[in-house]
Amino acid sequence: MLKITAIVATFALCAFTISSTLAQDKPASAPPAQPPASPPTTTDKPAAPSQKEPTPTIADGQALIQAEEYDKAAELFHKIVKAEPDNARAWHFLGYSLHAAGNLTDALPCHLMAAEFEQSAAVASYNAACVYSLRKKADKAFAWLEKAKTAGFDNVEQIEGDTDMDNIRSDPRFAKFVESLKQGGGQEPAPGGDGRTVKEERVP
Repeated sequence: MLKITAIVATFALCAFTISSTLAQDKPASAPPAQPPASPPTTTDKPAAPSQKEPTPTIADGQALIQAEEYDKAAELFHKIVKAEPDNARAWHFLGYSLHAAGNLTDALPCHLMAAEFEQSAAVASYNAACVYSLRKKADKAFAWLEKAKTAGFDNVEQIEGDTDMDNIRSDPRFAKFVESLKQGGGQEPAPGGDGRTVKEERVP
């Protein structure tokens, strides 16, 4: 009995040793796979489509001029000439708006630009002469009056009553110029007695 018991004990000890060895040699189990990261979510609503600003028109600008809102009119006509650089009427009214607002520095190049177009050359040249008169540059004022006359300006009543011409009115050339207009015939003064306001048919 002792022998058998010893054998059994020895067998049990070997079995325990083998089991322990197998347990040590067993590879560690891999950690459970992590689920893929979900894409970030946002609660922002899609941006609403921007509303396009309505395109300004000549009529809109004229309404501002009639209301004597010259700065707003100038801003509007500036947008028009930026979009339509060949729009003679827009250049004319931009120059007019700036002139009426007292901004002669910016008005002059607009008058000169409008004078490049046949349909606005007469009045635009006259307006340029007004600026030069206000700046007491008589020679340039008379030069542009001649250009206005050549382009068709013949408004005698306007030039005789226009305070923009006061700085050159005493110059002998002024009376001679007015007389030359009278000999060529005159037209009715522009609405409101302002030479910078042009009739629709003059600047189509």
